[in-house]
Amino acid sequence: MTNPYSSPASEVIETGSDSIESLPRVSTWLVFLFTICTFGIYMIYWLYNRLSKLNLLIENKIPLIFLHIYVGITILSWVFQASMFMSLGESALIMSTFEIVNGIGSIVSMVCVYMVIYKMRNRLCDELLKTQRW
Repeated sequence: MTNPYSSPASEVIETGSDSIESLPRVSTWLVFLFTICTFGIYMIYWLYNRLSKLNLLIENKIPLIFLHIYVGITILSWVFQASMFMSLGESALIMSTFEIVNGIGSIVSMVCVYMVIYKMRNRLCDELLKTQRW
């Protein structure tokens, strides 16, 4: 006779390291909060971490040049912010250049994020189609 109060027993299916499930999950809100608390540094870390781990799983690799451009633009934006903060009289040239750099940085960061999301979605769809039984 079995114990009705015992925990149910189930079979554990191990996923391989080449599965999309091997990527650690991080809450979107947690990434957003860490990005705000670290003034954007966590977003760079998160993107690099996701890109490098996702590139191990997919055949058509995501080029890291987009991430390098994003990092360069972010550092350039910080330099412009510091120069605006240090100068007593605001220069229109520095202000307009800062706005252009921030705009380009926003576009490049969105491209990076959407490339990661698109590749993860494709990989997930491929895995679901492999395991689905017809």
